[in-house]
Amino acid sequence: MSCEKATYLMDKATLTKLSVGERFRLRTHLVICRWCKRYQDDAKILVRLLKKVADKTEPGLLTKEEKSKMAEQLRLDSSK
Repeated sequence: MSCEKATYLMDKATLTKLSVGERFRLRTHLVICRWCKRYQDDAKILVRLLKKVADKTEPGLLTKEEKSKMAEQLRLDSSK
């Protein structure tokens, strides 16, 4: 499987359930490709942070404090 197809499947998995075959092919690719594994890890962090923002009860812009906390969390998570 190409990295392009793997990233497509990772993105697809955030919206819908992958088929058994798709999950198997993706897992196999992730075992051998560290770049796609890194992409998957970064994407999970981003989705988690975006869900936190979306869960805010009042729509609007983030405060400076919230932006700083998000930036710090991204730095910490990406250094792992």
